[in-house]
Amino acid sequence: MYQIDFDRPLASKGQNDAGLLNKFLKTHKIMPDIILSSPAARTKETLEISLKDIDTSEKVFFKDELYHASTETVLNLIQLSKEEISSLLIIGHNPSMHNVFEQLSKQSVSKFPTCGFASIVFQDSWKNIAKLVADEINFITPKSLKGP
Repeated sequence: MYQIDFDRPLASKGQNDAGLLNKFLKTHKIMPDIILSSPAARTKETLEISLKDIDTSEKVFFKDELYHASTETVLNLIQLSKEEISSLLIIGHNPSMHNVFEQLSKQSVSKFPTCGFASIVFQDSWKNIAKLVADEINFITPKSLKGP
């Protein structure tokens, strides 16, 4: 049966990868102040699995504009985030997540996979995010979390 992309669930590989990401986030005690997520079925499922057992109440905001977002749209959402927060997690779709990572990190990656996790640290205000230079960059793929 045909299913529209927005309602498509996360594949079993994506579910497994989200579980690996959950372990990584817990181990490294990563908990963002705010989470912006696309409202698509698979991003909601990724959020639920990867942040399982982590209190996200009042931290998650579903943004329709993250579905099929342009790089500019994602950067605008970052800039509009509350200034008093120090960390923000965005759960979205490719190619926008890939493109935003490359623009903010000034690094090129061949693939930003499903359940890829990027951490980009800036010391300056997010208000001028497109012009900032990252102070620290980490890029984690599900494959790297599986080990040798």
